[in-house]
Amino acid sequence: VAALWTNWQTLQAGGQLNFTNFSYQDHGIQHLSVGLGYTNEFLSFSAIDLRRNATENAIADGVGIALKPGLVYITNGLVHWDVGDATGIIGPKTKEAVDPYRFSNPPLVEVRGMIPLKDAECSDLHFKLLKGGPFNYWRFNLPEVTGELHWVTNTLVITNLTGLFYGGVVRGDAFFDFGATNGTAYRFHTVVTNSSLSPFLTDMLERTNNHQGIIDCDLSITSAQARSMKTWNGFGTARMRDGFLWDLPLFGIMTPVLEGLRPGLGKSRVEEGSASYYITNSVIYTADLELKTPTIRMRYVGSVDFDANVNATVEGALFRDSPLIIKWFGYLTTPFTKMYEYDVTGTLSEPKLDTHNLVPKLIQVPFLPFKAIKSLFTGGDKKKDTEPKPVVTPESRPSAPEKKQ
Repeated sequence: VAALWTNWQTLQAGGQLNFTNFSYQDHGIQHLSVGLGYTNEFLSFSAIDLRRNATENAIADGVGIALKPGLVYITNGLVHWDVGDATGIIGPKTKEAVDPYRFSNPPLVEVRGMIPLKDAECSDLHFKLLKGGPFNYWRFNLPEVTGELHWVTNTLVITNLTGLFYGGVVRGDAFFDFGATNGTAYRFHTVVTNSSLSPFLTDMLERTNNHQGIIDCDLSITSAQARSMKTWNGFGTARMRDGFLWDLPLFGIMTPVLEGLRPGLGKSRVEEGSASYYITNSVIYTADLELKTPTIRMRYVGSVDFDANVNATVEGALFRDSPLIIKWFGYLTTPFTKMYEYDVTGTLSEPKLDTHNLVPKLIQVPFLPFKAIKSLFTGGDKKKDTEPKPVVTPESRPSAPEKKQ
């Protein structure tokens, strides 16, 4: 320690501090070792080693505190710490904002930047998530995520977000404004590739299922409020391949109709599905949701909201995407390839059908099983005479005509 007796602003100090088994803001700390320096009203810490327990710790090359403005500067920090506890140390507002985003294990994060001692009016922190997971938000469960976060005052910018997503990969970015007048406002963009439909729907529906398919989607939410899930606005696209969707009530409700046209149609695999959509106040609208099987094409036009209420029209066309000979047959019956049209209401779990335009049974004759169709062209087997012959008995034998006298 050195200073001029008449001027304490010239105070300079240095040393090494070691603490064990203490608490800060009700958070227990096992160990802290740090090099200490002080000069010109600037307090510096070096070679920081902070351990909460055997698995949670934080190290940093340096932390500096400018006493007059009350600012803390962090250089080359590496934190392996529970997110809830770490944000709780920063402050209750930060903890509340981050609390819905949960890591089962403490993530490994690089930290650098500046944070105020008293409030967050001029914070500027950079986080690089090197390893995190399992991760949970709402009903989404990801085994691993990485990304970069930039916290500036009351805003959070997330970039280069990458995660394992139900057998595939999710990438995206997001922006959060925690100081907005109506509560936290946010927007985000995500791209999902090669993800499996079954485990995804298991988490979303909170029950097991037999659905199958590989999905790709692109979702942009341009504005939303954290206070309500009914404030989403945005747009996107979705694609699926090699799927089986008939156990989903929205699609499975069509099974009896398809089976009535031809046995097996209602259980065909979906070779391809696609849709574009836009979202207004958490109501999703689409004009081109289309599912293609080897023998039928289904098209949905309508909406579904975040309470699962459905208002749509579904129509089906037969044979248009089948092999050449069936396409030719379809061409011959072009006026009738549109096999049905229904209005669909109710909910995703309990949809209701309202017949809008059904093909008459007479028109369905060309769509009998193929064996019957083949017989129309080949003449089929000659119909055997299966009528039972009358049995002649004495009682039934005709009487002989009477002889004239």
